[in-house]
Amino acid sequence: MNVREEKIKVVFLTDCLADLAGGAERQIFELAKRLNKEKFSITIASLESVGKASPELIRSISCRLETFPVKRIYGFSGLLEGFRFVRFLKKMRIEILMTYHFSSDIWGTVMAKMAGVPVIISNRRDMGFWRKKRHILAYKIINRYVTRIIVNAKAIKTLILREECLDGRKVTVVHNGIDLLESDVKFSVTEFRNELGIKKNDTLIAHVANIKPVKGHEYLLKAFADIAARHSNVKLILIGEDKLDGKMQDFAEQLGIKGNVLFLGRREDARFLLRAADICVLPSLSEGMSNAIMEYMEAGKPVIATNVGGNPELIEDGVNGFLVEKGDIEGLKYALLALLEDKEKSAAMGKKGQERILGEFSTEKMLKDYENIFGSFELDTRRILHLISSSGYFGAESILMTLARNIHDGEYISIVGAFKDYRDNSEIKVIELARESGIQTYMLKCCGRMDIFAIFRLRRYLKQNRVDILHTHNYKSDIIGALAARMAGVPIVATAHGFTDMTSSVSFYEKLDRLFLRMLFRRVVVVTEKMLPGLSQKVKRVIPNGIDAGQFTRNEEKRKLFRKEHNINEGDVLIGTIGRLSREKNQKMLLEALYPMMRDNELVKAVIVGGGPKEDELKQFGESRHLSDRILFTGIMTDTVSVYSSLDIFVLTSLTEGVPLTVLEAMASKLPVVATRVGGIPQIIEDGRTGLLIDAQDTEALRAKIGQLIQDPAKRRQLGDAAQAFVIANYSLQRMCNAYREVYEEVLLAKK
Repeated sequence: MNVREEKIKVVFLTDCLADLAGGAERQIFELAKRLNKEKFSITIASLESVGKASPELIRSISCRLETFPVKRIYGFSGLLEGFRFVRFLKKMRIEILMTYHFSSDIWGTVMAKMAGVPVIISNRRDMGFWRKKRHILAYKIINRYVTRIIVNAKAIKTLILREECLDGRKVTVVHNGIDLLESDVKFSVTEFRNELGIKKNDTLIAHVANIKPVKGHEYLLKAFADIAARHSNVKLILIGEDKLDGKMQDFAEQLGIKGNVLFLGRREDARFLLRAADICVLPSLSEGMSNAIMEYMEAGKPVIATNVGGNPELIEDGVNGFLVEKGDIEGLKYALLALLEDKEKSAAMGKKGQERILGEFSTEKMLKDYENIFGSFELDTRRILHLISSSGYFGAESILMTLARNIHDGEYISIVGAFKDYRDNSEIKVIELARESGIQTYMLKCCGRMDIFAIFRLRRYLKQNRVDILHTHNYKSDIIGALAARMAGVPIVATAHGFTDMTSSVSFYEKLDRLFLRMLFRRVVVVTEKMLPGLSQKVKRVIPNGIDAGQFTRNEEKRKLFRKEHNINEGDVLIGTIGRLSREKNQKMLLEALYPMMRDNELVKAVIVGGGPKEDELKQFGESRHLSDRILFTGIMTDTVSVYSSLDIFVLTSLTEGVPLTVLEAMASKLPVVATRVGGIPQIIEDGRTGLLIDAQDTEALRAKIGQLIQDPAKRRQLGDAAQAFVIANYSLQRMCNAYREVYEEVLLAKK
């Protein structure tokens, strides 16, 4: 922080201070209390009456309290109090205004701008489940006046970048902080459990949240009903103010579990009560950075939470708890049973959670983050340009978009670039998707496969837009990108997604590409160690593809819709593949293997998803064998979840591969996979356990494996279950993104 004689004058403005136990209000109080008063002069201001937050309490932490009672920010009171607020800001020479909640965000920003406050910070602390189009529009209007937007979870940042079309450099993640619970309040776990009639051997599950729809009590009660039927010694306590007028109590009675569920209402000592629990749950439909989960973890309890908002940033699935999809009653039930039936695992998860929360989410760290922000507003965001020559949306494009979406925060901002041929007016899918995600895009004009002038256009863009890293994703972007980056002095990283050699021309350029990768690149990422075997280990980094397995959960509604739309009966066995229809993908082998089975068994049907040069040949194969009504060609689809949900067997017949995303996605979808033993496929499929392997071009073996699976539904389920578990454990999205971040840091450090 810069040395200065006067204190930095800061105002925290919120809609209401009536309850300092609430999430945002409590964080305001703790932040104001703990910030260094020798450096900061702090005023807490509220648009409503302070209620339980007494002026004496605010003043006891050496802060000033001001109220500006506004009934409606766009009404008479908003205008009248607005003038008062402007005068206050000017008189006190406020330097930083930090707002919380919608009304103070909008009203406070407008008034601070009128008062000439130099720094305006807006806080976003939830996933905006309440936001309508008018709220988003209001934010878009005032964002131009906001210096910085602080969010307490990466998921919130991703959301507002997309919805409000923000520059990522304007948004910073500062996680909530928590400390060890003070022990000056006397509390006996035994006495508390006795008071509730909970026996020594009973297992106690706790859920802390006000009872309202967004907190998911209904789903928890439904899951708990089955748990209580199996385990009579399990009790559930619900701590929080009832906002539904007893509807959940009635619902518990309908489920026949009223005797096992205790509604404790609002409790000031909720953090102490957690000490008496064995398992803690938060099945919310929407969350920001949950204080409840942080308190669960601080108490050393294993946590089951929904995979929403900032929850995945606190819960590492399978390590310190479990993540389930929102509204997933079966998932909640499975997670609860896993912890109930394995006490050692439950205790170990609780310990891991406590270690993580105190190590990574301490109040001290939060304070330092805020002090750094208040002390300096010079941003140091790195800009990464992802560049690809794209004719569709396949594996490389999917990985590019995954990186662009997930490495796009206060530390990095992603730009998605693609070559645009002057003679081609068609849309580029990867550019469309980037724009829909609120990610900046760049179209590099070119003429033909190799355009020397494109090198100079790219060089100019890199310099003018202060790009820190150029990340290329196929041979055209590698070759042109390497030359432009060298001229612009920008470090370059490439991902070798695979080499096809599908034509003599492509083979020539891919050989040239390999030469460039060896000579001009600081880091080259490969998806499997077998790729580019002669590349220096100083340059080569192996990062297997990763996926968000939760996105590929089988969807029964989509399955029914897809099958109905394409005249596929529920009893039909649907076998399919997804990929570019090209020589190296070899989909014809699949049709050749299926032909005798489809001829003899009318229940066997096939679907081929994708587009490419071999499409007409494949369709002609089906027509010549009178199977056109049994082989579905969908073209390119972005909603692959519908396809995976509809399939019974997934097949990949490639002649060459890296680590194919389609196989990982199919495995995450609990599908049995039959694939050729090429590239990195054997490292993700263990033959007979997580899928079935065959040699490339062995049509007879493929036919035999598919036939075996058609006849054995139990085997299909067994392989699918094992495949999904393997992908979740070894090919997570987070692991891949973290590895790429390390590569980026390496090249930036080498530049210095």
